[in-house]
Amino acid sequence: MLKATAHGPFMLASLPDGRYKVTATYDGKTQQRIVEVTPSTHIRTLSVWPTQRDSSTT
Repeated sequence: MLKATAHGPFMLASLPDGRYKVTATYDGKTQQRIVEVTPSTHIRTLSVWPTQRDSSTT
């Protein structure tokens, strides 16, 4: 398990091959996804949360 806090817009981690559940939380809202790390590959995940302005219109 890796638990880390990113203090900016990017997070880099060097992980062994395997399947991982990525959980990201911001402002009390959580997003999860499963990623598979395979030999000699880079995995990119993107988490986007609505802004206050976006969420007030829904």
